[in-house]
Amino acid sequence: MNGRAARNRSTGAAAPALLVAAAVALTLLPSGASLGAGDAGVSLSGLSRTAAWLAVGGTAMILLAAAATRRSVPLRAWAIPALAVALAVARAPVILAGLLLLAAIVVPRLAAGPAADGWSRTLVLSALAGFGAVAADVAGQPHGNELLTALVVVGFLAAVGALPFGWHMVRWITDAGPEIGGLVAAVLLPTLVTALVAAEPALVQVHGTQRAGFLLGVFGGATAVAAAIYAMGARDWRGLALRTTPCEVGLALVGVGAFDIRGLQAAALTLALIAFTRPVLFFVDRVGSRQGALLAVTALALLGAAGLPPTLGFPARQLVLGAAARIHPLVAVLTAAGVILELVALAVVIRRRLAQPVTEEVAAEPRAAGLLAAATALVLLFGGVFPGLLLRFVFRLGAG
Repeated sequence: MNGRAARNRSTGAAAPALLVAAAVALTLLPSGASLGAGDAGVSLSGLSRTAAWLAVGGTAMILLAAAATRRSVPLRAWAIPALAVALAVARAPVILAGLLLLAAIVVPRLAAGPAADGWSRTLVLSALAGFGAVAADVAGQPHGNELLTALVVVGFLAAVGALPFGWHMVRWITDAGPEIGGLVAAVLLPTLVTALVAAEPALVQVHGTQRAGFLLGVFGGATAVAAAIYAMGARDWRGLALRTTPCEVGLALVGVGAFDIRGLQAAALTLALIAFTRPVLFFVDRVGSRQGALLAVTALALLGAAGLPPTLGFPARQLVLGAAARIHPLVAVLTAAGVILELVALAVVIRRRLAQPVTEEVAAEPRAAGLLAAATALVLLFGGVFPGLLLRFVFRLGAG
């Protein structure tokens, strides 16, 4: 027991230095080629930086939330941010498919449960669809664009747990607990969405771009609606964070489906919202949400998750709704319904949770809780008031 505690302390002490080193290295990623997206160009290295910063930021938030609630992240869980960073810097579709296959083998086994095998099979399906897309692109057969579009869309949806592939993933995260499950929800999923766009230039080169965007938009909007309805049954902050994360992923898919700069901005802000709101909600039930700095940070995280001003959620929602309107009226209706239903779900769960008695198991660690509150406030409020500056710092759009 003492040896395990010592290892946890040493890991926790090394974590800030590792995160700073990773952030510096990711900032220095060389500029890459550009790929067409509508009438504009998006730097591949810019998208890679977005994915990498989401991985670093989400991991830092999970570590702070765990420290604030006097928990420790197990050593084996570091496989998740390591895999997320690898996905962030991967450019070739075949490498991305290989990493998805590795994720299928490694990640579900980090926490045994009845849903592990099902989620592993879903990730294998995503990897196989990726390899199939590479083969279809190389073969260049007649109707190859239609096949490529179908494979890319199926692989994308399966990887990020969108409808109809997300059930096993949600169950697994529920069983895995806040440390490991939180890293998947706040680190791996946001990184996957951005990395898939960065490593799939064929996605915007096929003649079926409009069809692919429509499919991503429809499935993304439907995922948001279904997840928001499911979230209404949550009974605590952790359940709310878990059940609304697929809703945010669905909204990010809508942004991706627009295949233009503003759509990718919408996806980037929505994914940043996951990374900087869900970690707080995953952990705060352990100490209660009415304890010092955690009261403020929980309220701020809920405002951000609801998409209300002056938080980052407000411009994220505006950009997503605009992207949906540019794709198709059906996508616009589904997306608007998802946004409204998520807001209703948040209101229902907040009312239910506040009616419950506060049972604080442990006292929050004041220094870590203060840092968590400061980091959450900085990103959510700065991003809400100056979303353009946040995008330029993290996303680095342009040919760069």
